[in-house]
Amino acid sequence: MRPKLNVNSHLFSGQMPLPASASRGVRWFLLFSASLAFCLCGCEEPLPPAVPDPLRVGVVPYQPKERLEDVYGPLVRYLGKALGVRAELVIPDSFTEFEEMFHNKELDLALFGAVTFIQEEHRDGAVPLAMRILDRHIVSVVITRAGVEGKFPDDFRGRSFCFGERLSTSGNWMPRYFFGQKNLVPEKFFGSVTTMPHHDAVIAAVQDGRVDAGVVSAMLLRRRFETGAIDPRRIRLLWESPGYADYVWAVPRQFPIPLRARIRDAFLALDPGTPEHQSVLSPLETRAFIPATRADFDQMRQIVIGGSEHSRP
Repeated sequence: MRPKLNVNSHLFSGQMPLPASASRGVRWFLLFSASLAFCLCGCEEPLPPAVPDPLRVGVVPYQPKERLEDVYGPLVRYLGKALGVRAELVIPDSFTEFEEMFHNKELDLALFGAVTFIQEEHRDGAVPLAMRILDRHIVSVVITRAGVEGKFPDDFRGRSFCFGERLSTSGNWMPRYFFGQKNLVPEKFFGSVTTMPHHDAVIAAVQDGRVDAGVVSAMLLRRRFETGAIDPRRIRLLWESPGYADYVWAVPRQFPIPLRARIRDAFLALDPGTPEHQSVLSPLETRAFIPATRADFDQMRQIVIGGSEHSRP
């Protein structure tokens, strides 16, 4: 009687080679096992995309630094907690410095005005993530001191006028665009034209009588009235612009899509019904954030990239 072959003993002892048919079977078994292990590894839950730590959050300097800290400090602290990283608020000294910091990858998340967003989208591929609902319809207003007579613009021909910073959407670009639609060129129409670093400086110049009229964000002016920072009896409204899209939170194009979604979702998760979230939303004057897309800025893109020279400061 032929003795039984103990495959395992000979396989591991090396005393007897496997028959060819058995050897093929073992190879197929090993290949199947390796494939199964690969598939099982692929089914594991993927790791969440890494958020930069610290997360450098920049804000375009459209208000004095101390005001921006009060408004955006709670949001930055919330984002750090929600994303599990340290978060730092960065407030550059100027609009130009803000753009350069984003261009040089010194900011991970940035609040742009429409003009600075479109310029950085065009230059560096900035990707929009989120915006407040009200940011789709921002309005500029021209103001003068209470007691100053006349209608705008006719009765202010030859008088002094003040814009906000050159790259400010609501304080400079859009007023110039709408003036241009009426064939009003500020440098030819007004007696003198000056610019200020932010909206509060424009308001102060009008109140103090340094200029006869100036243009600011209607939303910011209303906020100053509500908080008592400005006495509405000292200001007279002369003109209001049509609405346009303005502020938007954006990230560099190098951020992978899952990371963009993770940061965007942190904005969208803010709930006014939660006391902790309400303390974040209230300074921002909004009840919620909504997703932002490139299409939200189609009108502004045409004005900034291909618009009339009258709209350019």
